[in-house]
Amino acid sequence: MSKTVFQKIIDREIPSEIVYEDDLVIAIKDVNPVAPVHLLIIPKKCIPTLNDLIEEDANTVGRMIKIAKDLAKQFNIDKTVDDWHDTLLDTIKNWKSNCQKHRRYARLVRSIS
Repeated sequence: MSKTVFQKIIDREIPSEIVYEDDLVIAIKDVNPVAPVHLLIIPKKCIPTLNDLIEEDANTVGRMIKIAKDLAKQFNIDKTVDDWHDTLLDTIKNWKSNCQKHRRYARLVRSIS
């Protein structure tokens, strides 16, 4: 099986602007942003669909949500919680269709009005 774009980013085979990384997740700036703040929070373990989540993945998914909160504050979009919160939840709700050809991730986006 060939590596996904995100696995290549995690393995440093494709350059990316990393804004956060730990042993479970990596967060990067989107290369084609649709908003002034457009980040991708990617689990290092490939989880193809929400149906593929197992008990051991709870820490990873929880970490992704916590990192989204922390990055929202870091990028000064935490005061508009409803906007980024809705985007994050919509991404999780549509986990499979959002990234069918690549890898599942959480997206943190905030447009500035």
